Amino acid sequence: MNRESKILVVEDEPVLRFLTAKQLSQLGLVSEAAHDGFQAISMTRQNTYDLILMDIGLPGIDGIKVAEQIRKDELAEGKNRTTIVALTAYAKEEQCREVGMDDFMLKPLMLDGLKQILCKWNVLV
Repeated sequence: MNRESKILVVEDEPVLRFLTAKQLSQLGLVSEAAHDGFQAISMTRQNTYDLILMDIGLPGIDGIKVAEQIRKDELAEGKNRTTIVALTAYAKEEQCREVGMDDFMLKPLMLDGLKQILCKWNVLV
C-alpha cells in the first residue's frame, strides 16, 4: 500500500462521505473530503491529490462542471493531471469522459470495486 497517496472525496451526502473515507482508511490511504463542488475546486487549487473521487450530483455546481474547472486550472497552472473518478448512480460514462474524467464508478461503492479502481490508477499498490 502506498501510504503517501492522498485522495479527495467530493460527496455532498455526509453518510456516503464518511463511508468512503472509512473504506479508504481501511486500505491504508489518507483522504480529505469536500462537501460541494466549490469546496472541491478550492481544495484542488491549494493541494495536490493523487486521485479525486467525484460525485456527479452535487448541489450548486455539479461534478461535471467541477471536473471541467479542475482540468482548466491544471492546464493554466502547468500542473500534472490528477486522476478523476466519477461516482454516480445515474450519470452516463461517456459524459464523464468528455469533460476529462478518467474513470467511472457506480454508487454505492463497495470496497472491492474501490480497491480495483485504486490499483488500476496506481494509487494502491
